[in-house]
Amino acid sequence: MPSLLLEIRSSLRALSKRPGFAATAVLTLALGVGANTAMFSVVDALMFRRLPVQDADRLVSIVVRGRHAQFHRAMSFPDYQDYASLDVFRDATAFVPNAAQITAGGEPERATVTLTTGNYFSTLLLPSHRGRVYSAREGDPGGEAVVLLGFGYWQRRFGADPSIVGGTLSLNGHPVTVIGVTPEAFPGTVGFVETQLYVPLSVWERFRPEIRDSLADRAEWGWRVVGRLRPGVTLQQAAAAVSARATHLESEYPETHSGLRAFVFPEPRTRLEPAAADYLPIVSVVFMSIVGLVLLVACANVANLLLVRATGRSKELAIRAALGAGRLRILRQLIVESTLLSVMGGLAGFLLAIWVTDLLASVQVASDAPLHFDFSPDNRVFLFGTAVSLLVGVLAGLAPGIQASRTNLADAFREGWQQAPGPRQPLRSILVAAQIAVSLVLLICTGLFVQSLSNVSRMHPGFETKDRFMLSMDTGLRNYSEERARLFYQELLSAVRDLNGVESVALAFSVPIGYNNDARQVYLTGEGQGPAAEEREDRMILFNAVSPDYFSTLGIAILAGRPIKPEDRSDTRLVAVVNERMAQLFWPGTVALGQRFSMVGPEGPFVEIVGIAADGFYSIPGEPPQPHFYLPFSQHFRADQTLFVHSRAPMTAVLPEIRRRLAELDPSMPVFDTRTLRSHLEDGKAAILFRLPAALVSAFALIGIALAATGLYGVISYSVAQRTHEIGVRIALGATSAQILRLVSSQGFRLAAAGVLAGGAAAYLVTRTFADLLVGVGAADPVTYVAASLAILAAALLASFIPAHLRARRIDPVVALRGQ
Repeated sequence: MPSLLLEIRSSLRALSKRPGFAATAVLTLALGVGANTAMFSVVDALMFRRLPVQDADRLVSIVVRGRHAQFHRAMSFPDYQDYASLDVFRDATAFVPNAAQITAGGEPERATVTLTTGNYFSTLLLPSHRGRVYSAREGDPGGEAVVLLGFGYWQRRFGADPSIVGGTLSLNGHPVTVIGVTPEAFPGTVGFVETQLYVPLSVWERFRPEIRDSLADRAEWGWRVVGRLRPGVTLQQAAAAVSARATHLESEYPETHSGLRAFVFPEPRTRLEPAAADYLPIVSVVFMSIVGLVLLVACANVANLLLVRATGRSKELAIRAALGAGRLRILRQLIVESTLLSVMGGLAGFLLAIWVTDLLASVQVASDAPLHFDFSPDNRVFLFGTAVSLLVGVLAGLAPGIQASRTNLADAFREGWQQAPGPRQPLRSILVAAQIAVSLVLLICTGLFVQSLSNVSRMHPGFETKDRFMLSMDTGLRNYSEERARLFYQELLSAVRDLNGVESVALAFSVPIGYNNDARQVYLTGEGQGPAAEEREDRMILFNAVSPDYFSTLGIAILAGRPIKPEDRSDTRLVAVVNERMAQLFWPGTVALGQRFSMVGPEGPFVEIVGIAADGFYSIPGEPPQPHFYLPFSQHFRADQTLFVHSRAPMTAVLPEIRRRLAELDPSMPVFDTRTLRSHLEDGKAAILFRLPAALVSAFALIGIALAATGLYGVISYSVAQRTHEIGVRIALGATSAQILRLVSSQGFRLAAAGVLAGGAAAYLVTRTFADLLVGVGAADPVTYVAASLAILAAALLASFIPAHLRARRIDPVVALRGQ
């Protein structure tokens, strides 16, 4: 230990004498370590971060998936009850995000709520910050209606007033008692959505008795389930028990559960949404690999810097060897120096990671729900950054240390010793070529992501955005009956349709590429099923319920038949419009018009297809064609609706008039999510799924290119310094400036060419891992590969030209020869 402390002090003194070298190395490592730590912090928040509750590692999510479905999903309430009864679980809770109108001594406002079973907090083993939590007995008929406030909402809305606990507020027009506040550190079980109010299902059911039918319907999916494993039960044992129960349910309910399987994941894997269990691991591996490449470039750059420094210290190291220091001692000294640099770089990188994650958390995404992104590094992230820093320190210092420890004493002490003219530095050249190769991989990945984003932005989403805007409302928040809500929406349509500048207006509960989607199992009459029957099995099909003029308002083409019309009323035959993909999938080789299907079961009631609409994007931009159908709003009522307006006049001119008409109908009706369809398309899901990843990859690629160019510049500069005598002789013998420039630059070009060849081959393998994430461009797109290679070569030539022009061409042959 005293020897190690002595080496640390010696290393600190040596680094302090070369502050420029130390600063360059620390900055380089900070970029590499910071990028990795920031990305790991994001991945950790998405996939691994446990809830701040007792024994959080015992919490698991239970999700279901159809045999041919693309993603996992939530389940029905009766299914939850069946899975919760398994012996492998100590307890299990079900919950679903929703919205409510809250009034507390002022204007009513819309709040995000999480509806939960009464055992939600006991399952999580979560105490309250103030007051108490509710139990499974709360909300029984005739009992007190109780709720819990989220900590953030309690602070902002009520100024952290402790007297609100025990007080009363209005929930959708009904009085409820606030019995507690959740802990500050508890983020909720709905990823990135701030829950402002926790409501027991029994209380909600008392206020909204119409939901009782859906709670008994096994085809009404949407309930997320979290269970707590019994002591001694493993994840694999729970998965086996859940799978066996799914098989039992399939045999008992073949109409709704054919091919339906159940799975168990650690709770964090599905906190964002059940489908995250499928795509998050792939996305995380891709992005961690990309930032890992940045770290490799940084590590190679620092190794090059240490090689140069070790070469300049040959005499010093030779003296140490002459005084008895063995090779292992010299090697350890140099590794200690590189480790100190990496520790300083790691600390700087950790600060950089904090800044980057704060920047990511501040990203604004178009949503009517309060989103809360928390990517702040925790202890696990700090340990990751520390481990990466130490590993980089050892790796970066190992090769230079081995080379320096092999110093030849006779050469080192020879009078007038200096490096032989034009020495070959194969290790440095290999490191630079590797930097260029890795940077090319980064640049190709960036090019593919950016091109994919460009393709998505150019794709027609299936609806028009020009001169169109939307605003949402929910009559359920005002406790309207269905009859009163229908009348309200009809009066609203008539009022807005008569405004100056308005071309058309329509209602729908789902916004294309929005957050509020719904799906149903589809059953056919048995006619015209054709060869696609197996592919159709257990498919949940997205749908929307729309008013007349929806297709014309959004500019969706009707390819055959007719759109939804005013004549399609609740007392007439049930009809639907399907998109092209659904028509091809369910009725291949035949005419879909006139065909029938059911959303209830094989026995009906059946819906007749009266029109075929053009395909579009429904869940995410650029998705492959998905089956979709539309029902008349009059035949499928939903309390939450979005009003779409096609107007010649700008939204700023029309919106005040719409609000005035709304106030005439109901001054207390909350309106939310008001924006143009262009803003919805550009700032909503696309911002998270495409723009943010493309921006991150672009930033990492620029860092990689800058580090690679810096490394190449250092190699050429060092080579020129070592070849001063040789270049002086060439100039004395008549070599022109252009010849000297070509001589020096050719070295950089050869290194760049080798790096490009290796990088192109590596990129061909790497890009295949995320080919499914690309839209409209192949993983081996030749244009991207060529453009990225040319960009890397251009950067390499520039990095070679500067030292060749500034140093090699200006060498005085007399001075150079005299120095020898």
